[in-house]
Amino acid sequence: MDSSKFIAIHRRSFLTGLSGMIGIAAGGSFFPSMVAAAADNDTLRIAISVAPGDLDPHKFKGLYAVQDMVFEPLVTYSYDGKIEPGLATAWSIENEGKLLRLTLRERVVFHDGTPFDATAAKWNLGRWMGQADNNWMNCSRLFVDATVVDDSHIDIRFKEPVLGLLQELAYVRPGRFLSPKSVAADGSYKAPVGTGPWREISADNSGSVFERFDRYWGEKPKFSKVQLLRIADHRDRGPDLEAGGARRRCGTRFDDDDHGIQSRPGSSSQGSRSPEGHRYRHRPGSNFKGTLSRDGSDVGQSLRRIRSTCRKAL
Repeated sequence: MDSSKFIAIHRRSFLTGLSGMIGIAAGGSFFPSMVAAAADNDTLRIAISVAPGDLDPHKFKGLYAVQDMVFEPLVTYSYDGKIEPGLATAWSIENEGKLLRLTLRERVVFHDGTPFDATAAKWNLGRWMGQADNNWMNCSRLFVDATVVDDSHIDIRFKEPVLGLLQELAYVRPGRFLSPKSVAADGSYKAPVGTGPWREISADNSGSVFERFDRYWGEKPKFSKVQLLRIADHRDRGPDLEAGGARRRCGTRFDDDDHGIQSRPGSSSQGSRSPEGHRYRHRPGSNFKGTLSRDGSDVGQSLRRIRSTCRKAL
């Protein structure tokens, strides 16, 4: 790491599988006080305030930004709000809105090598659709059944037309897909095995380590590993990242010119000024939402401005 230069972490290098992480942090949600990141020897280290926890994609326990790294939905949102293909490449809503026909993406495998197909999709849907705990979702409350047509096609039937059906299927949870082999004999969840670009290789209360899944069907991240370090005290995050392998402490900022994230070695989490004169500061005790600033001002009152900056960066 050259301490005389910014480290540009571009969207295609860093944010494949991590975009949700930054977006949620900026919204002040499940990554509170994520104020430091460092890249070293093809490993990205990120300091977070709590451990990712239980990543079961059908439950509401762990950090959903981390679930987003591992698990994928049938469809996704684009930044302009449009529905785009995910694990489903095509769909049609028929029978006056009571039938959803899906064409599934082919040649997709889970991290354990299990094929993702219509049988695996039906198994996953049965773990959450129609369950009383999920009846706040229209698609679960109105679910009738799912039928495997062939390996790459599945039909889902509902009691009546489902308002916001595709939008609900894009949620981070509970509608993402787990390997059928990653559960115990009684069906209970054992491990986070999805189809996403990142595969968990270790996890405990101190954090988690993920490696790039080289059989991923989509564009692969450029980093080979991501390490999430649980550092509860925001004042310790920079020094602990440095001790963990980053050669220098890093402050983070969004850059409008290359639409990436840049970290400048040698900056302080309390405040720094870039060669261009931009100032980025972290106010003690605050979270990411209220401290991203180019002019030294408090931007906590302007969540819309922060989200706009995040979209440019992503």
